[in-house]
Amino acid sequence: MMKGTKTRTILILSVLLILALTLSMISCSKKGKTNTNEGDTQNAVKNETEIATLGELSHLSPSETKEEEDTNDVTEADTVKETEVETETETEKILPVKSLRFTSYGNGTCAVSGIGSCTDACVVIPERSPDGDIVTAIEEKAFFNNTDIKAIEIPSTVTGIGDMAFGGCTSLVYISVDNNNKTFTEKGGSLYSLDMTRLICYPAACGSASVEIPFSVKSISDMAFYGCDTLRQINYGGSLSDWGKIDIGEMNYGLFTASVSCVESGK
Repeated sequence: MMKGTKTRTILILSVLLILALTLSMISCSKKGKTNTNEGDTQNAVKNETEIATLGELSHLSPSETKEEEDTNDVTEADTVKETEVETETETEKILPVKSLRFTSYGNGTCAVSGIGSCTDACVVIPERSPDGDIVTAIEEKAFFNNTDIKAIEIPSTVTGIGDMAFGGCTSLVYISVDNNNKTFTEKGGSLYSLDMTRLICYPAACGSASVEIPFSVKSISDMAFYGCDTLRQINYGGSLSDWGKIDIGEMNYGLFTASVSCVESGK
């Protein structure tokens, strides 16, 4: 009896062991299959995405793709071109191609020293030179014997004008001075000191046969009336005696060929 019982126990244990091994193998097999399925699913999603992308790209022909690239290139080129044009425009404002000649004093101010490359009939003297210096003077003989200038505009910044700066400008018709200038003024197109004691320039080509000279004038600059061939009459605000006291500079031939009419002709 004892021997039979022992044998059955061994058989039962063997069966249980076999069952356990079988279940373990089945579980491992299912887990491996699950992992494989998950990997396949991920690969499938990736492949579908790539296929969709290729599908979208396939709608674009090679020419359309090239046109898009060319459009991008043109846009970039236009941007660069616009920047260059803007830079050139700014440069032209600061450094004009045609400019008067300036002499710098080295302290932030300068003087007009010549016509330079300017070909304008109406010369507008700027308040600042191309280098940024304030224009405070017009040098001696700066426009001497220039027969092309017809008009000159003087800014408020100019406080000094050299001798014969406009001497020999036989085509000059008019000189204007900024109202804010504290040193010079103009009357009837002629250039005077602000206090009207000095007549600096009477435009030779103004075409007038007569000129009014106020009593306040004490001096007339060199060549102020040079080339005034049409001048016939001088109307002076003082007496003949006062007229004789005026300091008249050299080469004012127009004054000596014209008749002088004084307010108090008897004195």
